[in-house]
Amino acid sequence: MQIKNSGVIILVLYVFVASSVVAGADESKTNFSLTTGNTLYVGGYGPDNYTSIQDAINNASNGDTIFIYPGAYHENVFVNRRVSIIGANAKDVIVDGGGKDDVFYIAASHVKICNLTIKNAGDIGYPNDDAEIDIASSYNIIENNNLAHYTTWQGATSSIHVRPSTENVIRGNKIFGNSHGIYLEPRVSNTEIYDNLIYWQQDAGIGIVISPHSSGNDVYNNSINEGSKNGWECIDLNGDNNKIHDNEIYDSYIGIDAWLAGMNNTISHNYVHDTYEAIGLGDHHTLDKVTNNRISKNTVGIFLSECSGNVISGNVIEFNRKGIVVSAARLNMIVRNNFIFNLKNAAVFYYIENFPGNLWLNNFWGRPHILPKIIPCLVGLNHGAIIGVEFDWLPSPIPHIIDAPS
Repeated sequence: MQIKNSGVIILVLYVFVASSVVAGADESKTNFSLTTGNTLYVGGYGPDNYTSIQDAINNASNGDTIFIYPGAYHENVFVNRRVSIIGANAKDVIVDGGGKDDVFYIAASHVKICNLTIKNAGDIGYPNDDAEIDIASSYNIIENNNLAHYTTWQGATSSIHVRPSTENVIRGNKIFGNSHGIYLEPRVSNTEIYDNLIYWQQDAGIGIVISPHSSGNDVYNNSINEGSKNGWECIDLNGDNNKIHDNEIYDSYIGIDAWLAGMNNTISHNYVHDTYEAIGLGDHHTLDKVTNNRISKNTVGIFLSECSGNVISGNVIEFNRKGIVVSAARLNMIVRNNFIFNLKNAAVFYYIENFPGNLWLNNFWGRPHILPKIIPCLVGLNHGAIIGVEFDWLPSPIPHIIDAPS
């Protein structure tokens, strides 16, 4: 049964819902089925309107749209039907979880949640993980919401928590004040995260976490900062075949940290600045590609530790205290980068068992070099250390023209 206010309101809502769908990105990316059912209303002054979102969901059918009028709704919502939950606008439609449990738990697939302020989930962390939005299904769209929470690292909760699933879309949201902004559990695949503003995560917080064994996720066009260098990481990247590109990442201890495990990830065209460590690869990450990034005004531009087989190419590495630091890493290719105005372009340490070290080729080192560029190294032995050297055998005499963020 369709619940209505009046013919005029129905017409307005029809135009609103239709325009919001058209204005969004291509829904076919998520196999999202457009809603074709009835519209149910929450709040407002219609005689048949629901007073809670949960009551509307309980009375909805798959394919229905639930439209929410401005107001504050104090509830924890369980979404078990394929519905679109659409607020009048994100500033004035507030769903408050009251400091307990998830605010929205999405059990059904093909759900859309947009234009809401969602705040105050509980403080129980992983693995149960209270969240403003907890996703336990696939093909959902989370769009144009404000997600706010104030917790401590001990709670370690997330604003958006994604359980094993595929092809969810998280776009155009403002996320702040939690321990984790967006947390992808292991076995999350093909999730798109883009056009979000993620900032001021609490204590040693992390903007986006991609867990080991998650693959094919695409993170792009986001602005991520921790509000100070006391924040831990903007992106924690693990898993395989993930893409991190075209983001602005700044004001954090670590910008992009690929540390635990992973391979075949691509980090490209990001602007990473004003961190302690801009991009770090370590702990057996292999076959990753770090290309065409602008890495500026950090304490350390790129840090490689105990990793091998990665390609670092076509990056603009500028105005850092140290452009690249290599520690116990071997057989990485460091080619065609521009090292410009760094206090120290490269600092290299490896153990004798890491020999033959890394391949440096055709980098620009801040000034023309006719002969091979000597790269001093510290080589660790069983009892002490010695000075060694590596070479860029064909340094570039001029800066490369690089397609990197301006």
